[in-house]
Amino acid sequence: MKRDSAQSENRWLLIRSLFEVAHDFEPELRKIFLDAACTDLGIREEVERLLASDKNSAEMLLPFEFQPRVIVCSNELPVIQGYNIERLLDSGGASNVYLATSQHSGRHVAVKVCRPRAFDDQSLWRFRKECLALSKFSHPGIVQLIDSGQSNGCSYLTMELIKGKSLDAWMKESSQSVVTCIRFVREILCALSHVHESGVIHRDIKPKNIMVTESGHTKIIDFGTIFMPSQDDPDGQDGNLIGTFAYMSPEQTGTCDEPIQTTSDIYQVGLILFEMLTGRLPYQVNNLSMANVLKAILVQHRTRLKDVRPDLSDDLSELVDRAVSIQPSRRPQSARDFSDDLELIEAGLFL
Repeated sequence: MKRDSAQSENRWLLIRSLFEVAHDFEPELRKIFLDAACTDLGIREEVERLLASDKNSAEMLLPFEFQPRVIVCSNELPVIQGYNIERLLDSGGASNVYLATSQHSGRHVAVKVCRPRAFDDQSLWRFRKECLALSKFSHPGIVQLIDSGQSNGCSYLTMELIKGKSLDAWMKESSQSVVTCIRFVREILCALSHVHESGVIHRDIKPKNIMVTESGHTKIIDFGTIFMPSQDDPDGQDGNLIGTFAYMSPEQTGTCDEPIQTTSDIYQVGLILFEMLTGRLPYQVNNLSMANVLKAILVQHRTRLKDVRPDLSDDLSELVDRAVSIQPSRRPQSARDFSDDLELIEAGLFL
């Protein structure tokens, strides 16, 4: 019942977003947009009903029964058997990450504790999927799972503590060489190839979910939004807006006919490389509403890499432009293919 409620909420959020985008179009463009964005006839009928009544988007509040309840985070540290929890490292919508020391080995570790949302059980479901996925991975570019379980009513997983900084912090510090950017992205693609071969699609590859270690390598650290197609994952193709909105692929928005495949992760890596080389994304997202970000993802022309960095090679610009294409078929079709193409470009930089 709770899952039905959560799906209804996601459906309403999608209808509201589509309405807000379509409302800004002229009638001719509005039809083109709805033809492309609304593959679900029921959703289209709801959007068109709202457009016909010309309601202001500000009045489109969530029905009361779908209003998220506010979760108050306690300042008290959790108690996990076998670990001394020292302090909070990071907090997300569904979990907190703490610095801890293993009572057995004395090793510093990161402990992620699930903080279930009050109005559904999907956060716990995704947390368990993350534990399952991490247990399948064995790769230097992916954070290592140490332990998982339940203690004092808390579901938790313990990971290696990575010393370094997030990729977004690394990008903000100073401009980096093209060679370093390509090397980092190839490392990310190598880790993603392992993820994909394990039957997992990440869905939320973004700079904050990648760490740059003190030794100068990258690690993917968060798998809380994964999709596992081979396991008939009910969380995968149901139109849920899962991931970070600015980095979503068009097919992740649930408004087009394309299924979520590994090329969705390729798209996100392309965005990261574009951002590393230019300091921005190929479409405008800053200070925009959710609806206008959706519009940018689905229909806005992508800025060509060459237009921002004319000093870069045509081959690199063309490859990045393909990676962030709206059409999945135009992107590199695997992480390995993308990495191989980058390897050739990297080799050419030294000729």
